[in-house]
Amino acid sequence: MIVIEVKHGNYFVGSVPPDNDQISVEGHLRTGRSVEAKRSLVERIVEAVAQAAAMPKSHVWAHLVDMPATQIVEFGPQTSVRRTVSEGRRRLGHCRNKAVTSEMRV
Repeated sequence: MIVIEVKHGNYFVGSVPPDNDQISVEGHLRTGRSVEAKRSLVERIVEAVAQAAAMPKSHVWAHLVDMPATQIVEFGPQTSVRRTVSEGRRRLGHCRNKAVTSEMRV
């Protein structure tokens, strides 16, 4: 998870800065999930973020981007072969304190 704060006046919706706080979440995932699975995931993301931020769901935007495994490199090698989460964490090793990782399973 990467959090980037955008100051008021540096973000526009329809060429106008929004009059309230907004949160935008973009998730990159491997191609292959069904439309129903992605719909469920995006709804759960919006619900969880709104609840954690104590703001209305109407102020949370969520986008999912499908990516073929051949276009993704994680933990060194290309991800065309699925790895377990524990293998990925083991490969992270020394990076644990430098990055925040987050998972949400469908």
